[in-house]
Amino acid sequence: MKEKCIPLLRRFVAVILVFCCTITMSACSLSDITKIFSDFDASAYTQAFLDAISKNEFSKYAEITNSTEDEAKKEYESLLDNSVSSLLASITVSDETKQKVRDMFHTIYSKWNYSVGEAVKNDDKSFTVPVTVKKLTVFKGVLKETVSRFEKRTKESKDMNDSAYYDLYYQTFIELVNETLAKNEYGEETVIQVSVTPTTSNSNVYEIKAESITALYNATMDMEVLQEEAASISSLD
Repeated sequence: MKEKCIPLLRRFVAVILVFCCTITMSACSLSDITKIFSDFDASAYTQAFLDAISKNEFSKYAEITNSTEDEAKKEYESLLDNSVSSLLASITVSDETKQKVRDMFHTIYSKWNYSVGEAVKNDDKSFTVPVTVKKLTVFKGVLKETVSRFEKRTKESKDMNDSAYYDLYYQTFIELVNETLAKNEYGEETVIQVSVTPTTSNSNVYEIKAESITALYNATMDMEVLQEEAASISSLD
C-alpha cells in the first residue's frame, strides 16, 4: 500500500489547490447585488457576503441583494456541494466520506476570523473595503501526519478495494484537519483591500471582484503550508 500512498497524496494536493479556484468562482456567484449607487453600502454588503458563508446568517444578505433567505441558503449549499465534488473529482468514496468532507469545509468556513472596515468610494463608482483577516491554522503538519497515520492503518487492513482505500485515506486527512481546527489557532493578521465594483453589463449592479475573493480566501487559512508540505513530501520520493 505504501507505494500507492505518495501518488495519492500528490493527487490530493493538486485537487485541493484547484478547489481553491472553484471556491472563488462559486463565491462570486453569491456576490451580485442590485442597488442605486447613492444608496449602496459596500461595507454592509461585504459584511453580509462574508457572514453568509462563515456564519450562515442569510437575512442581511437577502435584504441587501433583494433576494430571499432560502435563495441565499441554496447558494451556500451549492458552495458546499462544489467543495465536495471538486475535492473528490473522479474518486469513488462512500456517502459517509462525502458527508465528512462537506462537514469539514463547513467547519473551516465557520472559523473564518474577519472584521470589515469602512468603505471608501472611488471616482470610478467602485468601492474599496478594508477587511482585517486572521489566518486560521488548518493544514499545519496535516499532510505529513496523514501519510504516517494512513500507512499504519493500511498495514492493519488487508485486501482493501479501491473504494475502501480512498475512504480510509480521505477520512484520515479529514480527521487530522478536524483535530487541528479544534485547537482554534490563528496566525498573522492581514488587511485585504476588497474591491467592490459595478459589473460590465450594468453600472448599478455591484460585485466583489474575483481577485479580492481569492485574496480573502488565501488570507483566511494557511494554504501556503499545504503547498510547502506537499513539496517537501514530494522531494522525498
